[in-house]
Amino acid sequence: MIAARVGLVSVVFLAACGSPATPPAAGPPAAPSPPPADAILVIDGRGVPTEHFDAYVAANFDPSELEEPLAPADDARVRSRLFDDFVSEETLLAEAEARGIRVGEVEVRAWLSGEAPEEDGPQAAQRRERARRELTLRRLLDDLVLENPGKDERTIRREVASRHRVEPRPDRLPFPYRPEGS
Repeated sequence: MIAARVGLVSVVFLAACGSPATPPAAGPPAAPSPPPADAILVIDGRGVPTEHFDAYVAANFDPSELEEPLAPADDARVRSRLFDDFVSEETLLAEAEARGIRVGEVEVRAWLSGEAPEEDGPQAAQRRERARRELTLRRLLDDLVLENPGKDERTIRREVASRHRVEPRPDRLPFPYRPEGS
C-alpha cells in the first residue's frame, strides 16, 4: 500500500515537473518581442500602450468637475503628476505579477457589489479592470508593508522600482511632461 502511494506521488511529481518524455525546447529561448511603437512606458521589456494611460487619466482626473478650466501649464503639470503616478502603479503591478499575485473575477465582483448594479458593455469592463488593479495593488502593498516593517510606502515603492527596468517614454505624451520636482 505504501509502495503504491509512493509510486503515485512519484508519477504526480514527474508530471508536474515535466517528464523525460517531454523533449527539451530546441535552440535558445526566443528573444522578447520589441515593445509596440505606441508604448508610453516599457517595464522589463513589456510595453504599456498609450490607451492604458488614457484610461488611467479618465479614471483619476475629470476636468469637467473643475470650477474653471486649467491653464495649459497647470493642465500639463496635473497630467505630468498623473503620468508619474501611472508609472509607479504600473511598476507595482509588474511586481505583483512577478510575485504571482492575482485577483479573480469573484473577488472583483464582490468588491464592486457595493456600487451601482453591474451593467454590460465597455464601461462595466473598465470598472472591473480598475477594481482588479486596485485590489492587486492593495494585496501587494499589504505584503510589502509586512515584509518591510518601519519603512514608509514611498521608500518601499522606490525599492520595488529599483528591481524592475522601467523606461518611461514621455516623448510620446500629448502634453509637455515635467518630471516630479521640476
